[in-house]
Amino acid sequence: MKATARPRADATITLADGRTLAYGEWGNPTGFPVLLVHGGPGSRLLCPDQDATAAAGVRLLTVDRPGYGGSDRRPDPTLLGWADDVQALADWLGLERLVVVGFSAGGGYALACAARLPERITAVGLVCCEGPYDQVPGAWQELTPEERTLFERIRRDPVAARGAVAGHVGWYQDPDTIWAWEREDPTVDVPIPPAVDVPILTRPDVRDALTQMWRQGWAGWWMTGLP
Repeated sequence: MKATARPRADATITLADGRTLAYGEWGNPTGFPVLLVHGGPGSRLLCPDQDATAAAGVRLLTVDRPGYGGSDRRPDPTLLGWADDVQALADWLGLERLVVVGFSAGGGYALACAARLPERITAVGLVCCEGPYDQVPGAWQELTPEERTLFERIRRDPVAARGAVAGHVGWYQDPDTIWAWEREDPTVDVPIPPAVDVPILTRPDVRDALTQMWRQGWAGWWMTGLP
């Protein structure tokens, strides 16, 4: 992802309920359509590799999930509701078939598209996605006590847990605080990245690209109460 990356096309559509859905297009406009579902936070501005996208000859679609970037939040956020939004976009663009790829927290949303639109989605790809913590050996134990408590609250009552989710990711409200770990600022409680990621995160182009993306799309995470 380059800091100067811009979609070949950047537009919005108005959904049946009046909400705005924002999307971008990259790569070959006549290629086979591939929908990339961003993680959280994230936005339609995420194109992992423009050169690879062009070389693959695909028409890459990136869409702001509800509450992120230029897309309005859903009053009743659900995974299947997101699939309905994707169907509306596919109808608008005249796409009969497409592939969907979920990145990180976008994995569940990609699977929802496959479940809701089995005759339209030809393949599903999951990249660096999280699975059910209590079904992956050791995964639940790897969570911090605070994270386990949060997930248990979400399972008991997702609606009531939205405030807790908002507090958990509140530091995203100011994207500049994401880099507080580098300043070793004890007054800002932000995650410290793994050492292997530090050389990449300190590159100016990567920093600029991530800051731009987070400024575009951090709000959907805590506003909707979904990952």
